[in-house]
Amino acid sequence: MYKGISIILATILLLQSIQNSDYARAQSGGGGSLYNYAPYFTSTGSNFVSIPDSQELRLQQQFTVSAWFRTTMNNNTLVALIVNKGGFQSDTLGTPQQNYGIWITGSNQGVRGKVQAGFEDANGRDYFVTSPNTYNDGQWHYAVLTFNGSTLNLYVDGSLVATRTNITAIPHTSNTPLTIGKDSNGNNRYFIGDVDEVRIYNRALTAQEVSDAYSNGVFASNGLIFYFNSTYPIDTFNIAAVGDFGCTSNTDAVINAIANVDPELVLGLGDYSYTTSPSCWYDKIVSIESKMHNPTTIAMGNHETPNGSSYNLNQEGRNDLLNRFNITKTYYSFDYGNVHFLVLDTESSFGIGSAQYNFAKKDLYNASNNAIIDWIIVYFHKPMYTSPTTYQALKSFRDVYQPLFDQYNVDLVLQAHNHNYQRSKPLKYDSVITYNESTTNYPDYEGEIYITVGTGGKSLYAFNGRADYIVTQLLTYGFLNIDVINNGSTLVIRFYDVNNSIGDSFEISKSRKLH
Repeated sequence: MYKGISIILATILLLQSIQNSDYARAQSGGGGSLYNYAPYFTSTGSNFVSIPDSQELRLQQQFTVSAWFRTTMNNNTLVALIVNKGGFQSDTLGTPQQNYGIWITGSNQGVRGKVQAGFEDANGRDYFVTSPNTYNDGQWHYAVLTFNGSTLNLYVDGSLVATRTNITAIPHTSNTPLTIGKDSNGNNRYFIGDVDEVRIYNRALTAQEVSDAYSNGVFASNGLIFYFNSTYPIDTFNIAAVGDFGCTSNTDAVINAIANVDPELVLGLGDYSYTTSPSCWYDKIVSIESKMHNPTTIAMGNHETPNGSSYNLNQEGRNDLLNRFNITKTYYSFDYGNVHFLVLDTESSFGIGSAQYNFAKKDLYNASNNAIIDWIIVYFHKPMYTSPTTYQALKSFRDVYQPLFDQYNVDLVLQAHNHNYQRSKPLKYDSVITYNESTTNYPDYEGEIYITVGTGGKSLYAFNGRADYIVTQLLTYGFLNIDVINNGSTLVIRFYDVNNSIGDSFEISKSRKLH
């Protein structure tokens, strides 16, 4: 992981270079406020923003959290989290509690649509304030929560609507991410609607400052530690991916090599323990497992499907894996920075019209139309394309999904199952291959690049030739590393072996939608 300027500091530096003052002025948007309603982030339930934890974001003595929001839902049962850090009402000692957050109430709270905000202490005790009115009306509203060490104040549209005083509790902090659009400690409590201009301060804003922000479009800069809108700068980060682990000494070597590059995320491409229980794999991944949670990042392989074989998880083992990673559906998606990830399941029903297909089509449509998403990466277990080796390509899966990948401009497709490494040229469906004279640099290319990374530790599969669309193929243990650089406009993609030597390397780049 590159240790460059954090998202938080980069954001502040950007603001200071523009403002060079204590206040920033917004553009006029009407509706009684000076707010420019576009562009904005749309939270869909499968689409949210996760900002990595940092010490600056862990706030206890004082804070302010603010966001513009517009709901497009009226039937939520659970609360719908607009912005939060920590996790909502886990109420279990030793687990992350809510450090701070703003959300919309659901029917479980008695009335849908009220704005609620606050924090929890280390014991899970709630310190919340709630608006008397509802705001699930499809209109833009501005919510602000302030805490000065003893008093919580909630403002909506510039006016104070709720207060709680004489608080002696201390907000609980943890290493969970700051999340916009869902619970930061799990894949649930989604906010359905639009969010913009999220700001977090390490002090309590005054009533006048809140009023100035809403009515005059003047935002205080003093104490600002985080700012998000659809043009926020993208920090450098890196992602590792590999499948077909097993529980061998080779697995240990791959895990150690991954840990050496310190990725923010580790994508599991399926086939983990190769036994009836996942426990031996849990023991292997101790150093990297946290990179597979919040968000969950693992895909299901054929060896995660119970079939009576001692090489596959039994039902108890599968349930344990799903519960450990909080997986309710084996196909899902998430965002990290300006990258959208779609996880598919080659082991469950995937035909046109299936629930998985319908989810994927809607998800890719949303991602391709999301102003803050510049890259789309899809991953699953069995390959769509492969050189001649142990297993053939899953053509039926390719026939269903590659037309969607073409339509919605997917960039990378990661797969496993064959225990080797392969990297394709950019490909389109129906055998149309987008050739490029360069095999190491692809600016604004068409089609998708397919990469097989089944090199996680299980015995390797020899090649019986090379497909004409394959650029590189390797027979060695290792993992794929993706560095997101140049303010999110370039992906540097390398295959590292267990000695962290580079076996394959190439770059893809494009102009960002918003910059």
